Amino acid sequence: MTFIKLAVSLLLIIFVLYFIDFRKLIHVILKINQGLLLAAFFLVVLMHIINCFRWRMCLLEQSNKIYFFHLILVYWKAMFVSLFMPTEYGGDVLRVKFLWNKLDNNKLALVSVFWSRVSGFLSMIILLLCVAPFFHSRYDFVSHNTMLMIAAIPLLLILMFCATEKLHQFVARYSNSSIVRRISLQMREVFALISEMATHKVYAWKIFLLSLISQIMMVVVNYIYAQSLAQPVDILDMLYFIPLLNIVSLLPITVGGLGLKEGAFVIFFSAIGITKENALAIALLNRSVLITLSLIGGLLFLCQTKDSYDK
Repeated sequence: MTFIKLAVSLLLIIFVLYFIDFRKLIHVILKINQGLLLAAFFLVVLMHIINCFRWRMCLLEQSNKIYFFHLILVYWKAMFVSLFMPTEYGGDVLRVKFLWNKLDNNKLALVSVFWSRVSGFLSMIILLLCVAPFFHSRYDFVSHNTMLMIAAIPLLLILMFCATEKLHQFVARYSNSSIVRRISLQMREVFALISEMATHKVYAWKIFLLSLISQIMMVVVNYIYAQSLAQPVDILDMLYFIPLLNIVSLLPITVGGLGLKEGAFVIFFSAIGITKENALAIALLNRSVLITLSLIGGLLFLCQTKDSYDK
C-alpha cells in the first residue's frame, strides 16, 4: 500500500512539473524576500506551539500529568513521522502512543488527539463558510452547490458519530461474542469521552478558538509566502483556498500529501490568475518550511533516550 501511495505521489509530481516552465520557476524563487520568509517560519513555529497547547487542553483534568515541553517534543517528532505516512496527519499515532500509558484513562490519549484534529477540521469548515459568500461574489466558479457541500460536512460528521455510537451500544448489548462485546464496550467508553469533551463548554470553546486561531495563522503564513515572492494574492483568496487545500491534503492517497497539495495549489491559484510557476513556488515554500520543522523532529528521534519523557 505504501508503494502505491509513493507511486501516486510521483505521478502527481510528474504531472504538475509537466506544465511548469523551470526557468520561470527558478526566476520566481530567486526573487524571494528572505526577511518575509524568516517571519513566516517563526509564525509557523508559533502556530505549532499553539496546536500543542490545544492538544494539552484536550486532556482535560489530566493535562497536569504531562509536561508541556514534552508534548512539544512529541508533536515535532510526529511531524517527522508524518512525512512518511499516508496523510500529513499520520504522525498522530505517535502522539497517541506517547500518552497511552501516562494517563489514568489511556483512552483519553486517543480521544485527545482525535478531538484536537476534529476541532481543527471544524474550524476549517467554519472559516470556509464565512468566506465563501464573499468569494462567490468575486469569482463565478465558486457555486452555491460548493457552499452547500461544505456546509453539509459538519452535519455528516455528527450523523456518523451518532450512528456509530448507537451501533456499538447495540452490538455490546446483543452480541454473543465476548470479544466483540469487549471491543464494543471499549468503544462506548471512547464515545463517552468524546461526548464529555464536546459538552464541556469551557474546554470545547477554548479548544475551538485555538483551532480557529491556528487556521487563521496558517492563512497569514501562506499570504506571507506569496508576498515574499511578490505575488498579487489577496488575503481573501487565501482565507478561502488554504482551508480547502488542508482538506484536500487529508486524502490518504499519497505519502505525506506529497504531490497532492502541490497540485492543488497550482489548480486553485491558477483559477484566480496566478501563473502555474508562481503557484508552485508558494507550494514549495509551504512544503520546505514543513520539511525543515519535521527534520527537527527527526533529530529529536536520534537524541531520544528510553526515559526521555518520564515525569
